[in-house]
Parts: sequence; structure tokens; C-alpha cells
Amino acid sequence: MLNPIAMPQLLADKTVLIIEDEMLIAMDVEQIANDLGARHVLVLRVREALRHMLENVVSPDVCFVDYRSADGERRSVAEFFGSTGGKLIVMTTDGDPEKDPLVANADAVLRKPFGAEEVGQAFRDALGARSNDT
Repeated sequence: MLNPIAMPQLLADKTVLIIEDEMLIAMDVEQIANDLGARHVLVLRVREALRHMLENVVSPDVCFVDYRSADGERRSVAEFFGSTGGKLIVMTTDGDPEKDPLVANADAVLRKPFGAEEVGQAFRDALGARSNDT
């Protein structure tokens, strides 16, 4: 079983962007990213995130996007982010979201509800980390 606390360097020197409507979920993911050694963790509203990325204010290495609220703007952020070479993690409650290109092209899919271990595994999957890398 994966323990994020045992992987404190997984996100070393990484910037993480979280786009999630539910603040408690965003705060949980933010704390886990910090526990994994992220250099910066940003929780932004979708318009702020898109503006920051377009203006090169922020260039995240990993982006979490909530699929459920992946409206046109969130989809624009995810698509723009994907074009930068960053790693995209899509959070979803949908039972079969893989038919959507946003999910199909994601580096990892995190199904809700989830705990710290699943978030850590999503980071590991997105970054291509092997078990012995931690």
C-alpha cells in the first residue's frame, strides 16, 4: 500500500496547480502535494489559472482538474496545459469517463472518493515514478 509520507521527495522542485470547485478536496490535495515535497502548490479558479498560464506567470509541472466541472474553461486550461508538456491528473466521480479525450489524454485519473494514498499514487503514475524511486 502506498504511503505518501514515505515519498517526501516525489514532487521535489515541482509546481502543482489544483483546479477544484470543492475547497475541502482542494485543501486535501494541496496538503498531500506539500507533504510530497512540492516546491509550489497553487489552488486557483479556472479563469485565474488560464490567465496565469497564458501570461507565463505560472508554469506548473502537474495540474489537477476536476472532470465533473470540466466545462469549456476548465477544458481550455487542461488542453493548454497538456500542450506545455506538463502532467495532467483528472479527478472524477464518473464511472466511465475514458471516452472523453480530456480523460483519455490524462497522465493519471483519480477517482473520487479518494484518500492520501490514491493521491500519492496519481502523482506517481503521472510522473512515471517507479516503486523503487521513492
